[in-house]
Amino acid sequence: MIDDHEIDPPDSPLVCLVDTADRKIVQELIQSGSKAIITGTASSDEFLAILQLVMAGGTFVPSEVFKAMNNESVAYQQCV
Repeated sequence: MIDDHEIDPPDSPLVCLVDTADRKIVQELIQSGSKAIITGTASSDEFLAILQLVMAGGTFVPSEVFKAMNNESVAYQQCV
């Protein structure tokens, strides 16, 4: 998905804005080197805090991703 884009300079952290925190999309973005995934539901204060985290060397993944993973796990356990 982002392989076609060059990051300039190469050491710049990649931050992606997404409509929804789809687990598969987020996983692909993180594997491609993204340091943060920001959803459209983030407030301006959250947006700035995430950017500060990334500039300090951190990584941010929206909590919705973990909630979705938990829901998938519960659904799988109910099917087994």
